[in-house]
Amino acid sequence: MSRTLCGTPEYMAPETILRKGHNTAADIWSLGVLVFDMLSGRSLFADKADNDMQTCNNILKGIKDVVFPNEIRRIAEDFIRKLCRKNPAKRLTAQEIPKHGWFNEFHWEDLRSRTMEPPFIPKVESSVDTSNFDLEGFPKEVDYPRTDDVTSWDPDF
Repeated sequence: MSRTLCGTPEYMAPETILRKGHNTAADIWSLGVLVFDMLSGRSLFADKADNDMQTCNNILKGIKDVVFPNEIRRIAEDFIRKLCRKNPAKRLTAQEIPKHGWFNEFHWEDLRSRTMEPPFIPKVESSVDTSNFDLEGFPKEVDYPRTDDVTSWDPDF
């Protein structure tokens, strides 16, 4: 059992925040948070003002009162709630996850045998091809002049 406190606050399990010691059940919690993030496009427990202390308080309150957005189907909500139970002993285990109803139509054997067809195969022209990414909102890259003289880079460094 580990007592290390490290990681992104939004994904930390309650037992990690409270430094009670944690095991792989903390990873199961993080998986639940990640699934929610991927399905909804927002973070499950993050504070709107980016306050890490409030994020931790939200996590410690638990998932019980969290209202899920309509775009997350009930079976996915059930899966996430079972991954993010406050009591680590009551969370789904790694062995139980593939048996959850959310995966009823998922072909685990095809994944294991590497015969699964991906739903989408992006076309990539080169190692620097970014055409498959939505770059709206990202700052434009700036070409800075190259120089070996870094003496004035940071006078206090």
